[in-house]
Amino acid sequence: MDLVHKAALFGAADEKASYIEILRLFDVEPPMEMLLAPGVARRLREREIIKMVEKPEERILKLKEYDFNFLKVSVQRRKEMVTSIPRLSREQGIIFMAVLLEGFVQGVLETLFTSLPDALKSKKSTLKDEQLVEAIVNGNALDVLINHRIRQLMSESSDS
Repeated sequence: MDLVHKAALFGAADEKASYIEILRLFDVEPPMEMLLAPGVARRLREREIIKMVEKPEERILKLKEYDFNFLKVSVQRRKEMVTSIPRLSREQGIIFMAVLLEGFVQGVLETLFTSLPDALKSKKSTLKDEQLVEAIVNGNALDVLINHRIRQLMSESSDS
């Protein structure tokens, strides 16, 4: 087997392992065929090992008095700069960043569910029959299911 082929197999297994980790973050059980795909179990184990190794250690930083005072003044100036921004503007900025993050998460989930429709399977789906029939008639059943599942996941994560 040539190097390019091995790299392609590794990349495919790593991509599936990445999808599995994302699904598990949202308490969605990945499809069994994805778990049994060649090389995926090994990549999941390797990713766990890497995470364990990369955990940050507690480190003690020793500073000379001059450096400590310089750092203290820098932090105080930063605090003054941040507090000089009106409170309403800071709150609006935080809300804006939260909205951007929510949109990003929704986009990731939409991409994930579009590429792996089996991940949409859920025992606790609340999609009504009339909504499903209407979506089938309109030819956009998968889109409706994806949007419904994303709304469901997003509301679950905001409730907890």
